[in-house]
Amino acid sequence: MRQQPGIIRDLRLDNFGPVEREITLNLATIWFVTHAGSQKLGKDTYPYLFLKASDPLREKFAFFANVLAVLHPYPSVDGRIIDTIEKILLAYPNRLDRLCVLLISNASSVDLEVGRLNGTSEARILVPFKYQELSGGVKGKEKTISDRLEQNLFTKDLFSISSALKTDRYFYGRKDDIRHLLGKYQTGENSAIFGLRRIGKTSVLWAVVRELKASNSPIAFIDCSDTKYHKARWNQTLQRVMESILDSNGMSGKGMPHSKYTESEASTSFAKDLQMLKHHFQKPTLIIFDEIESLSFDLASSNHWKSGPDFLNFWQTIRSIYQQSPNLFTFSICGVNPRVIETSMTPDGHDNPLYRYVESKYLGFFVFEEVKAMLEGIGGYMGITFDPEVVTYLTDDFGGHPFLIRQAASKMYSIFARSDIPRKIYISKHIYKEKRIEVSRSLHDYVSLILLILRERYTDEYKLLQYLAAGQMDTFCSFASDDPTWIEHLIGYGLILEFSGKYHFRINVVQSAVEVESKYLKSPDSVEERWELLSEARNAFESDLRNLVKSILKISLGATVGKSAIIQAMVKGQQREKADALTYDQMYDAELYFSDLRRVVENNWNIFKNIFSDDQERFSTCMKNANSYRADAHAKSIERSEFELAMNAIGWLAKCLEENS
Repeated sequence: MRQQPGIIRDLRLDNFGPVEREITLNLATIWFVTHAGSQKLGKDTYPYLFLKASDPLREKFAFFANVLAVLHPYPSVDGRIIDTIEKILLAYPNRLDRLCVLLISNASSVDLEVGRLNGTSEARILVPFKYQELSGGVKGKEKTISDRLEQNLFTKDLFSISSALKTDRYFYGRKDDIRHLLGKYQTGENSAIFGLRRIGKTSVLWAVVRELKASNSPIAFIDCSDTKYHKARWNQTLQRVMESILDSNGMSGKGMPHSKYTESEASTSFAKDLQMLKHHFQKPTLIIFDEIESLSFDLASSNHWKSGPDFLNFWQTIRSIYQQSPNLFTFSICGVNPRVIETSMTPDGHDNPLYRYVESKYLGFFVFEEVKAMLEGIGGYMGITFDPEVVTYLTDDFGGHPFLIRQAASKMYSIFARSDIPRKIYISKHIYKEKRIEVSRSLHDYVSLILLILRERYTDEYKLLQYLAAGQMDTFCSFASDDPTWIEHLIGYGLILEFSGKYHFRINVVQSAVEVESKYLKSPDSVEERWELLSEARNAFESDLRNLVKSILKISLGATVGKSAIIQAMVKGQQREKADALTYDQMYDAELYFSDLRRVVENNWNIFKNIFSDDQERFSTCMKNANSYRADAHAKSIERSEFELAMNAIGWLAKCLEENS
């Protein structure tokens, strides 16, 4: 149905002055005005309008909901206008566009002030107009509005937001996940949600917070990685959790005093404070524990949680109160890996109070429809449109991972957009295919960040990924049989999938990233391929080591002393004589052997020890193993075990250089 400009019948313009009425009538020649009202804030009153986009505006800017226009009749703009806008939007959550707001102000500096207010990453997009621009005659008003919308929408990269989404402005999908968590709360059950970094766990939790806040239910979001929680002892942490609950629900300063949260009284005090909250709100409290690893055994950065008694005491208290006082509160835990609820015993031999106590759920990836809604929703504001086949490519290439897809869309926008020239952009399948490799490479750092926690905390699971990337299926299956939960976790993360008894990577860019790090684990069947891989890896490492030694010796010892250190490491007299006639830099392009480099590092270990994990024995062994198998110096045959020994040695050495380059 086509939408013409106009104004709804019998519209009341109470609290609208003569100029505001004139502006309203002018807007009605471009938009369809569906509603008018006013919002008081302190002594100030702000008239506002709901504007339904006419066909040309809807087609150009993808406005499908009403756009809020706030009239600001005052000479200066400050933060109170944000509070006013939020109040109006909160009162009409289903009628208004959640991102774009027109701010029509009598302030002469409205452009500058709105630029300041638009500065935060999740800020709504305020499109500024001055009263004099939209009052008076109708002529030119449509162009003024269209141009201003282009300037404020088509020049912003809204895909590039990388932090957790605390508002609904850029939040898409996840309705089933939100319903699941809300359902658990409403039935008095505890819940848990897991998944890799950047999958959107924290954004989902904030969506739950918004939903419960809207229904006046007591809820608190606890970021366990905050040092105020994990640096404290268990009873202090319990008190600080309660302090956050009270602060989050407008009850700061109430509750039991700090002195009542001793080790012997903390449990009783926490229960009494929860009872006070229940009496006040007539609803149970939901406590969300995000980054649960920080309050977990083995994984916490604070030793008294990692291996001390605090994990046991804290979670025994939480569990005990929950069991003894039904409908008083529920909790939800969130992290990367469900190990905290899958391990039956703590490191000190006690029963784990969280073992199988909460049902784990992994946060899944987006399906095609959700990817399409996200790209169309955010891209519509920016003037960027994606061919349906491109949506399919993005879903497949990035496995439906919403964060990676947004960053890929951001990269494509950056390729074609100019910050100073608003324009509409259409990404066809041909354009995407042409830029596919460039887009994938631009996400390397994000993929590394996503995988980092596996490399650092869940090394066995990451090793499985490496074997899969290297094509070592026998080793993969053998290693996986040691602990079946490793496979379950990798499938839960969405990194791999199983089909007909075989495992495959789900995300192409993840597979590419792991393959780069797994090249030292490959073990071809043919001798020729083994020699080719080994020579390539050894030569690349030797070149990097040569450059590193050259740089560090010169910085640490100076060219003269550094040259002497190189000569001392040489065994052959003739080689020493030739080197003595060269400059420091020339020596590295001359006769300098792999074994010479090993001896230089060993002789000057204090300079190099931090690069090689201060493990001289391992360094020396790996260097000798790497040098033992050379196609140019030894027999043509190389056994699989010999190949793997040499490649593992080079892999460790190369990783040391990479991490310290």
